[in-house]
Amino acid sequence: MWNSDFSKLVSEVALNQEVASCDINVDGNEIAVLSANGTLSLLELDSSSFKVVMRSHKDEVLDVAYNCPTG
Repeated sequence: MWNSDFSKLVSEVALNQEVASCDINVDGNEIAVLSANGTLSLLELDSSSFKVVMRSHKDEVLDVAYNCPTG
C-alpha cells in the first residue's frame, strides 16, 4: 500500500492468493481484502495489523464492500 503520490510505502502484506477485491472504510484506516480463494481479511493501516476474518464460504464470493460506522 503506497501513499497517493507513491513516495512512501504505508503498509505491506504478503498474501498466498491473488487479490480479487478490496475496499477501504470511510475513515481511511482499514482495508477489507478479498482473496481469490474466498478468504476475507482486514488490514488496519494505523497499526499495520492484518487479520483473517473468514477463511471459507459455501458459495463463491464475487465482491466485497466494507464500511465501519463512526461512533
